[in-house]
Amino acid sequence: FMKWEGSTMEYWLVMTGDPSTPGIDGGLMKFPSEEKGEGHAAYVCTIDVSDLDAKMAEVKAAGGGVVVEKMTVPGVGYMAYALDTEGNMFGMMEMDQTAK
Repeated sequence: FMKWEGSTMEYWLVMTGDPSTPGIDGGLMKFPSEEKGEGHAAYVCTIDVSDLDAKMAEVKAAGGGVVVEKMTVPGVGYMAYALDTEGNMFGMMEMDQTAK
């Protein structure tokens, strides 16, 4: 576990192997509702995609929905959160170290 100092929120990186190769890594953060004492917590699986815009369109075409529109994660890439047709949330990340 390593605190990510580049984030605007408290975010901890979870690394499982060699950082120069893809692996099963992740992160931990407090949900905004936790800050308000509402006690919400969840696990959101996030997958790497090569074209986030195209994948968001596929989700919508298949009957899913976008919960959080595409956002920039500076120095990392672009991320969005979606729901599948059964209401399960998942994330998609397009890596791009030049993202600002």
